[in-house]
Amino acid sequence: MFLLKLCFIMLFAIIGNVFADDNENATQQISGKAFALDGDSIVIKKIKIRLNRIDAPEFSQECLNAKSQQYQCGLVSKNFLINLVKNQEVVCHYQKLDIYNRILGDCYIDKLNINHHLLANGMAIIYDFNDVTSQEIELEKIAKEQQKGIWQGAFELPKTYRKHNKKYEKRKKDTTG
Repeated sequence: MFLLKLCFIMLFAIIGNVFADDNENATQQISGKAFALDGDSIVIKKIKIRLNRIDAPEFSQECLNAKSQQYQCGLVSKNFLINLVKNQEVVCHYQKLDIYNRILGDCYIDKLNINHHLLANGMAIIYDFNDVTSQEIELEKIAKEQQKGIWQGAFELPKTYRKHNKKYEKRKKDTTG
């Protein structure tokens, strides 16, 4: 009898862990009219959402175009996202938050994946190759080959730009968290 009770206890513990894992990985959703904060972040219903797995040039960042002339690639990227989400119903699916407590979301306008659209147009690059999909790698590769967006010339990786511009990083932390 003791062995039978022990088996039931172990079975319930295993089932409990399975359901707990499912809850941790459950995808949540937020939707509504979106406003672009920069080239890879939006706000829906006063909630900040960082587009998952991509990194766009920072607002103050400059790049070189195809003629090696400086241009405000961060502003271009932000304006691209502003025009994309303007007056649109955006749906974001997410599972976790970033270090600034922003939702890390995969966002859509109807069936258009916003994250992928930014990669495909060279307005953002892949942020973390550990968490990237094969489709995202292919989208970035094609944008690079076709010299779209920031791939038309030269640019500093946004994360490197943030690292070299500590004043920017401090300001960003002050406004996001």
